[in-house]
Amino acid sequence: MPRQALPSIPLPTRATREGLRLSEAAALVGVSASTLRRHVKAGRLKASQTMGTYGLEYRVLPAVLRAFALEAFGVEVSEEALKEVQASKTLPNASALDTLDADRMKLIDLLLAAKDEASEYRAQAERYKVICEQSEDTKRSIQEEAAREAEKRYQAQVAELLQEKTALQERLEALEARGLWGRLFRR
Repeated sequence: MPRQALPSIPLPTRATREGLRLSEAAALVGVSASTLRRHVKAGRLKASQTMGTYGLEYRVLPAVLRAFALEAFGVEVSEEALKEVQASKTLPNASALDTLDADRMKLIDLLLAAKDEASEYRAQAERYKVICEQSEDTKRSIQEEAAREAEKRYQAQVAELLQEKTALQERLEALEARGLWGRLFRR
């Protein structure tokens, strides 16, 4: 079975990782990340969800965070603090992305090989099923043939015994007709 190329999965870029993580935003505002998460879930703080290292994570734009912190907590977040947090963010370097891409391709190859192997096992199981059904049919036909042969042999033995009986009756009648036999064993 020929392997099909799978669509490429986009790797994270700076564009998809825009904004501050909740832990970074919480450190700037001075509250816990779970407090900000509750505000996001309640709809009071606007955030976007992106794929992070350990799954989906919320991202908050710096301007939205500044307005929310001032309104909800009365805390003003300085522009310098925001720049420091954003400057400390680093994306994986190109070689790490290449390694991830190569590992992903190896996994895809392994999955395709496993899929091919599973297909082969399924086909082999189907062949064995057909063979078993054929052998059951063959067994049944052999049993039916053996039963027919046994019936023929039985009928032949019955016919042979009837002929022997007829021959013995004729011989007995011949002996009775001779006289002595008839006088000795008359009824």
